[in-house]
Amino acid sequence: MALTSAAGNIPANGFYYIASINKLFLSAITLRLYRDGKLNLTDMIANYLPADTVLGLLVYKGRDYSGQITIAHLISHTSGLPCYLIDKRGKKPKVMEELLHGIDQEWPTDRVIAQVKQMRPKFLPGQKGKANYANTNLRLMGKILEALLQKPIATILTNVFDELKLQHTFVLRHDEERTFTPVYVKEKPIHIPRYLSSSGYDIVSTAGDQIGVFKGFY
Repeated sequence: MALTSAAGNIPANGFYYIASINKLFLSAITLRLYRDGKLNLTDMIANYLPADTVLGLLVYKGRDYSGQITIAHLISHTSGLPCYLIDKRGKKPKVMEELLHGIDQEWPTDRVIAQVKQMRPKFLPGQKGKANYANTNLRLMGKILEALLQKPIATILTNVFDELKLQHTFVLRHDEERTFTPVYVKEKPIHIPRYLSSSGYDIVSTAGDQIGVFKGFY
């Protein structure tokens, strides 16, 4: 049984950007691969990513700890990596601040990695009692899933949508023409299609489809 209601300028069957709920999708795919014996949560990310990608990701007090980051650290936000989106990046404005002001630009994962290597880490990977919510973690997890399954992350997600019969859910692409309720900053809508389509896993859905997601997850 499902009860769906709505208010404001979006109908109950309206399309909207699901934002960080996309992390639930990537984490669920990762956990299923663990269940099926395709990976271990204790695997080092260096087992799946190129050496030049991992090198210098997390340098703490002059020592590189990047090789100690595991898959479990990524999906539990305990890697110690900074968030390229909401954390400080020297004298430059935060990426989120730019986006909220409507400064639209692409942030593919390679650019995210290069940015993170210039930022200060939060703590050592898996340090007891520490966690830091960071989009960086799931960007890296997306790269690992692509390497493991030999498919773009958008294709991996679309296959899950088909499996769960989510007929009104799709990954945002550069050539996407379907419309959805805009993201608002207070009363101002912001239009950032270049950013939203650059990750490969930013998703638009409906309330009804999202109920299907949670049923499938649990």
